[in-house]
Amino acid sequence: MKIYVVGGGTGGHLFPAIALGEELKARSYDAELITDTRCLGYLPKDLKLKTHILALGSIKSGLVAKLLMCFKMLFATAKMISVFILHRPALVVGFGGYTSFPALLAAKVLYIPIMLHEGNCFFGKVNKLFATYAKKIALNFAETTNIPANLKAKIIISGNPVRKEIAQIKVKRDFTGKTFRILVTGGSQGAKFFSSIVPEALQIIHQWKPEVQIDLVQQATVDQHNNLQTIYQKTCHKFELAEFFKDMPQRYLNSDLVICRAGSSTIAELIYLGQPAILIPFPFAAENHQLYNAKALTDKNAAWYFEQSSMSSADLAALILTLAADRSLLQKEKKKLRELYIESSSILADTVEEIIKS
Repeated sequence: MKIYVVGGGTGGHLFPAIALGEELKARSYDAELITDTRCLGYLPKDLKLKTHILALGSIKSGLVAKLLMCFKMLFATAKMISVFILHRPALVVGFGGYTSFPALLAAKVLYIPIMLHEGNCFFGKVNKLFATYAKKIALNFAETTNIPANLKAKIIISGNPVRKEIAQIKVKRDFTGKTFRILVTGGSQGAKFFSSIVPEALQIIHQWKPEVQIDLVQQATVDQHNNLQTIYQKTCHKFELAEFFKDMPQRYLNSDLVICRAGSSTIAELIYLGQPAILIPFPFAAENHQLYNAKALTDKNAAWYFEQSSMSSADLAALILTLAADRSLLQKEKKKLRELYIESSSILADTVEEIIKS
């Protein structure tokens, strides 16, 4: 029985789609993945799902660019219609973002059932567009806002599946080391801002409490390394800089605290690992959804967050010092995070089977 999972653009849409596809594959379903060219670098080398790549790219400003994107969407939709006519899937599962639009529209045109998953705490535009037609709507956050009242009967709380590299980790950590280990990660959405605010905060810490020993691992673009090295040589016990870390799961486990953005996949990984974090939502994310994600965790006392527009390096320094001085706060956060974890892949796969059997 053929099932398509659709997610692209960012890891937040792609990783949950892959996780569900692999769970369905393990249950002997013929699951295939639909994504776009932006996610080619994210695809695991050992991916066992047949993958269809849509040539969409990023949405850019300007009339010509938007017209070009419309043509790309039409072409991608036509491609999906031809694929679905040929293979006639039992279900199409969309994980949000405009990459899912062509497949969901094709499914609707051909009267193929669809299911939706929303990883963020703000119901996205594409999911909202197809919500009435969907058989089920799975939410990562029970607090998800702006969902029409008439859709409540379709909703399940599924959480957000994590990628295989994370799911294979056995969670075992403590926060009793002599040094305070910080991981700073944010990819292209965080590198520039974090490469400014974090060194400023560490300089303040060094002035206020020079006896505090910090081991720092930071994701930063190569052009920022020289400046950061100059500062960290004076303010850190040890430090490591890289543009990309291939062993991110282990980097998580080797840290006491993470400073990061608040994308849905990042939040899912923090929950799974029980990883204490200071969240700084990316302020230019669609509908400011990362702020809603961050608030969903902090409202449960499962994280700390600052808004980029209003925070200062002194604010960040003060919080880091508080956590370094009282590690029991990290243990409490770990416990709160682990209490939020649910077996998302299984819940989603069970829901898929329920739809197919009905």
